Amino acid sequence: MPLEKPKDNSDPSPIDRIAPLIGMGNFTTPQDSMDFLDNLTPDDFKAWLDRLNQSIRVTNKPVDVPSGSYIAASGMNGVAYEPPQRHDREHLLRAAFIKAQQLSSHEAAGLTLSLAINAVHYYSDGNGRLSRLIYRFLNYGYRGSQDDECYNRLLSNTAGRSVHNLSQEYIGSIIQAEMFDEIVVARSYDETLGDNIPSRVSGVYDSNGKVSSNLVRDPSIDTDHLMMLLTLITNKNDTVVMMSLMKTFQPERLSEHIIQHPQAAFSRIDGASFLPTLTTQDIETWLKNFYLLTREYVRRIIDVSDRDDYAEIAEFYRTNSWPQEMDFWN
Repeated sequence: MPLEKPKDNSDPSPIDRIAPLIGMGNFTTPQDSMDFLDNLTPDDFKAWLDRLNQSIRVTNKPVDVPSGSYIAASGMNGVAYEPPQRHDREHLLRAAFIKAQQLSSHEAAGLTLSLAINAVHYYSDGNGRLSRLIYRFLNYGYRGSQDDECYNRLLSNTAGRSVHNLSQEYIGSIIQAEMFDEIVVARSYDETLGDNIPSRVSGVYDSNGKVSSNLVRDPSIDTDHLMMLLTLITNKNDTVVMMSLMKTFQPERLSEHIIQHPQAAFSRIDGASFLPTLTTQDIETWLKNFYLLTREYVRRIIDVSDRDDYAEIAEFYRTNSWPQEMDFWN
C-alpha cells in the first residue's frame, strides 16, 4: 500500500490568502485598480472589503468593534484611538468610498480610502493591513508573482507597519489642531481665558494609579452615567476630550477649575474639583459632543483631498511610507 504524501500544514502567505479576491479584477496598474473600484457599488465595495479583511486577519477577534473600545494603535496624536460609534462606521466607510470614486486621481483615491479605513476602524483587526493594501493597489498596482514579496511584507500584521504606515498621526494632528482652534474661537475661550486655555483634565487617578472614587457627587449619577464619565476621563486622546469639554461648557464654568502647570506653559482642568460638579445631563452632553467631534474628525479625513495643503499631505505619505532602500517597492 503506497504511503500518503504528508500534508502541508504551513499557513498560506498573506498574498495567497487574498489571491481569489485579487482575481475578481485587474490590478496590474494603478489605473486598472481605479477602474475596478469605479465599477463597484458601495455595497459591492463593502462586501469586497469584508472578504479581504476576513482573508488577511490572523486572529479570531469579532469583526465589529464595540462603541467605547480603544484601539491601541498609532492614531490620533500617536496614542490610543477610539473609533466613531458603531452606528456611524458603516455610513462613514460608505462616504469614503463614494468620495474616492469622485476623484480623478488614483493616488488621491488611494490616500482617501486608506486614511479613512484607519480612521473609521470598522473591523476589530486588520484595518491597517487593509489600508496598506488599498493604498498599494491604487498607487503601484499588482503585477503578479514579481510583487508577491512586497505584498507579503506589506500584509504582515505588526511588522507591516514598519514597512508602510498610513497612520492618522500626521494628518490627524493637523485636523485636530484646526478643530480645537475653531472651538476656542466659537465658544469665546480665547477672549475669556486668553493664553490660559487648558489642554487636558488631570486629577483623575489616585496615588495607586486607579480612577479616584471621589469624582462624582450627584446622587442621581447611576452606573450607566459613571461608565459614560469613565469613557471620557480615561480616554487617552486629550485633544478630543478637551474639545468636547469646551463645546459642552462655557468658559466661565471651567475657569475656576483651571490650574497652571508650575514648570510648563500649559494649563489643565483640575478633575478633582471639576468632575464632582457634573450632573447626569452634563455627562450625557459631554459624551454626545465627544462622539460628534470624533465623527467630524473622520469626515475631515475623508475630505483630505479638498484641502489647500493636500499636495503637501500626499507628498508626506508618499515619501515617508516606503523605505527608500527597498528597491522592490518600485
